[in-house]
Amino acid sequence: ESYRSSFSEVVLIPKLKSALKDINPFLTDKQLEEVIRKITTFDKRSLLENNKKILDLLLENTTVDKNEITGELSPTVRFIYFKNIENNIFTAISQFKVQITGTDHHIIPDIVLFINGMPMVVVEAKSSKVKEPIPEAIDQLLRYSEQRNAVGEGNQELFYYNQFLITTCRTKAKFGTIT
Repeated sequence: ESYRSSFSEVVLIPKLKSALKDINPFLTDKQLEEVIRKITTFDKRSLLENNKKILDLLLENTTVDKNEITGELSPTVRFIYFKNIENNIFTAISQFKVQITGTDHHIIPDIVLFINGMPMVVVEAKSSKVKEPIPEAIDQLLRYSEQRNAVGEGNQELFYYNQFLITTCRTKAKFGTIT
């Protein structure tokens, strides 16, 4: 069983649409919707499986049946334009508010960096007044991504697209992946 949840909350759909159309100008409106469905629909699997699915789509791309302009069958559709990075849409949102699934509560990561509307990087910045700022920031990211063996304290969907997590405090920073 597949599901498509409230991805308009974690994916900036208008930016994704715009980027896909710019990178793949041959896409028809129907094909554009099909491609967006591919990257926003998930089988009910784990965070890591969904994260891997997104990574595979980003690196391996996808196809549509036909380029309606040239007649080419199974043309490649790219989500990120790696050859010319200026062809992508980069967005940074400070204090990005995301609903905790199934509740009225929210998580608010300090900074979320989007590429083409997809949340690729989550940054948690801590004050130097915090006793153990980096470990506390790491724990907060684990909570946000629901990796502390508790349900209802984060939103895994935000992390399906994640490629880097960053914790920082003044001149110190650590980065890694969700694993």
